[in-house]
Amino acid sequence: MIKLAGCTNVRCINGDFLAVNHDDERFKDVSCILVDPSCSGSGISNRLDHLSQTDSQKKRDENRIQSLSRFQTTIVSHALRFPSVHQVAYSTCSIWKEENEEVVFRILNKPEMIDKGWSLKEVKDTFLNNSKTPWERTGEVISTKRSVNLSERMIRFDPSVDQTIGFFAAVFHRPVPQPGPASAKKAERSTSTAITQKTERAHHPKSSCDQTPLPFAQSPKLIVTGKEKMRTKRTGLFHGIRPGRLISI
Repeated sequence: MIKLAGCTNVRCINGDFLAVNHDDERFKDVSCILVDPSCSGSGISNRLDHLSQTDSQKKRDENRIQSLSRFQTTIVSHALRFPSVHQVAYSTCSIWKEENEEVVFRILNKPEMIDKGWSLKEVKDTFLNNSKTPWERTGEVISTKRSVNLSERMIRFDPSVDQTIGFFAAVFHRPVPQPGPASAKKAERSTSTAITQKTERAHHPKSSCDQTPLPFAQSPKLIVTGKEKMRTKRTGLFHGIRPGRLISI
């Protein structure tokens, strides 16, 4: 599919998205994410497996729908937590509001998402609204704590009316993240560390002997007592190896 689409800048990673750390250096500059997770597929009217199902089998499986809804909420929430991301598109081929509008509102009502400024992108900003026949079918209105009717910012395709498969899409959007206090503190810590190291070097000038650090010198500290210093001067047997006791920090 990637080859047919003519894409040449795609890098495929075979892994668990939910296991990806938000601080992973590989994704520090990622700004947009498309999330098309597993769903019930209830909007795919031309699936061959539907032809072999009886009417009883075509009925809603409440347990499965609720399970999928929880999973969809988890995976979209995970995508919204990447530090540089400011736009996340969410889509399903389901006709059930539990997998669509309810997932979106559940996420937007989370305190952490409110604090980060997440909302939904206006439909008028998409190509569907700017075409010769603007798309008019939006999300279903459900009870929500939000004062703005965000259902109008979601898009639906109804297979029984639109001559398409059932489909749902919404785009989460927030202002482009700016460097915050955390970055300033990190820079301050780096500066402080550099000053401390410089001061330590000034108080402890290098001697003429070979003081190549031992393999474990970076982890524990080596403390040299006064007696050991005197013994070193008398015998000269240590040949640049710093005597002392190993003290665990």
